[in-house]
Amino acid sequence: MKDSNPPIMWRAIVRGVAIVYGTTFLSGLAFAFTGITPQTDHVIYPLLALLTGAVGVALALRSAEIAQLSYLVAIGVGVWLLSSTSVLLGAQSFTGWVFSSVFIGTTLILGRLLVGRSLERLPASAPYPIHASSNEPLRRAEMPASPSAVSLASHSLPAALAKAKTHELVNSGVKTSEVG
Repeated sequence: MKDSNPPIMWRAIVRGVAIVYGTTFLSGLAFAFTGITPQTDHVIYPLLALLTGAVGVALALRSAEIAQLSYLVAIGVGVWLLSSTSVLLGAQSFTGWVFSSVFIGTTLILGRLLVGRSLERLPASAPYPIHASSNEPLRRAEMPASPSAVSLASHSLPAALAKAKTHELVNSGVKTSEVG
């Protein structure tokens, strides 16, 4: 039986936690320097903290190129445990820290939504060619008609044009020695 879930990469989780925590910490410092504090801005500060935390989660997911639920939960638990240092330093109450799990969960969901579908993996062996820019299968009209079309596309443009002109002249009955 094949295991469908790959093993958890602990380095990626630690790096993800560092990215999320660092992003929110640095944005908190930037808010403090600009005068945006929880005491003065009761609505703007939590929204900005939520947004910058979500951006941190999106950056962590993008850097690890993983969008699995287990990775997302591991980052959330890691950030939540790392934020317990504020309880140890006396900056936050224990109950406030426990209730912060709702805020962290919301941040994780928003960060995952910011990433969108860009990290979803394609099937390992697709029975059809994949279009490079959109991860969608090529339509029959977009597929090369013959191997010669593929070989024309692989050469330089002047050589392909010359080959097409020669092919056109030969098919029209003109001898290529007459063309200068």
